[in-house]
Amino acid sequence: MDDLKFRLFDSRIFNADSDALQSILNSGMLASGSYVNKFEKGLSDLTGLSILSTVDVSMSMRIALHLSGVDSDSEVILSPYNCLSSTSAIANLGAQVVWANMDGIFLDINDVRSKITHKTKAIICYHIAGYVYGGLDDLRILCDEFGISLIEDCNSALGSYYADGRHVGSIGDYAVFSFYASRQLNAGEGGGIFVRDNNEAVRAKQLRKFGLDLAMFKDEYGEFHKAYDVPEIGYSSVMSNINCYLGSESLKVLDRGIARRQENAEFLYYACQSFDFITPIEFDFCRTNNWVFLLYTPYKTDLIKFLKNAGVGANSLHQRNDQYSGFKALESLECPSLALIESQMIALPVGDWISRKDCIEIIEVISRFEKNYL
Repeated sequence: MDDLKFRLFDSRIFNADSDALQSILNSGMLASGSYVNKFEKGLSDLTGLSILSTVDVSMSMRIALHLSGVDSDSEVILSPYNCLSSTSAIANLGAQVVWANMDGIFLDINDVRSKITHKTKAIICYHIAGYVYGGLDDLRILCDEFGISLIEDCNSALGSYYADGRHVGSIGDYAVFSFYASRQLNAGEGGGIFVRDNNEAVRAKQLRKFGLDLAMFKDEYGEFHKAYDVPEIGYSSVMSNINCYLGSESLKVLDRGIARRQENAEFLYYACQSFDFITPIEFDFCRTNNWVFLLYTPYKTDLIKFLKNAGVGANSLHQRNDQYSGFKALESLECPSLALIESQMIALPVGDWISRKDCIEIIEVISRFEKNYL
């Protein structure tokens, strides 16, 4: 429904300078250029992490898995409630997906432990919609115990922080981010990867450009060094200068957007508690940069239809990935938390295009549903 009054996602960019964009187009520096470094510096200033930009989050995840040693003889443990933009990288490498049970909306660490084998190379933890997984330190300890990589999937969590003030992504060996048009930071398209180990970070930088060390690949005249070798073949995955420009412009207004999202989410959280048929998911108001606002209701299907008919964007956010036969999972997953998510969880809009007045109107729509149907 494209005519919704309150969109769940809004991909418009209002503050981009058309003259600056035209100058990039005129310069011919479309694939690479000064905005790549500018954007990456802006990400570092925000998060405290040295994030390399990539073409999209799928490639960021693929590089993280590659660096973790994941291949066709490997297993990767993760939650089935996730986005294909992240999980598809596992199948693309030919690795075996091992679905783990969930505790609420996050991984059940006890089930994760029970599914570790000698083939397990990585565990992926998804910070769903910016909601921060509070048990990550314990998961870090588990990964260290077994010598397994921990990958934080922050594809919709940029601007969220742990309780101790660290930015999400800072606990894992690797962290991936998305700057797709619908995310909190909109670059039209793009991704990012943080690599904790400095030597591995050098590899990541080379892998995103076919495995090339660009400082050594050509001489001062731009000619190829004939003796130069590429021992590890990488990918074509550098984020474009154009997208990095859009990302840089989005970074300028991100603080304002985070504040609005936090205000909206806190308002909706307390307002939804007045309804007996709704249970909002707990989160840290001052640390979470909500992508959406999540709640449970046994009237999920009917409420989503009612909200959309009233102009309010609402949906299930993700399809459980264990339903996709393309992953060729070893076994099906029976999980009460996952079943609850599938049957009752709804995502509501909280973006910076949503005002306090809009939030009040959304709550009024829910009140009308309660009066008319319950």
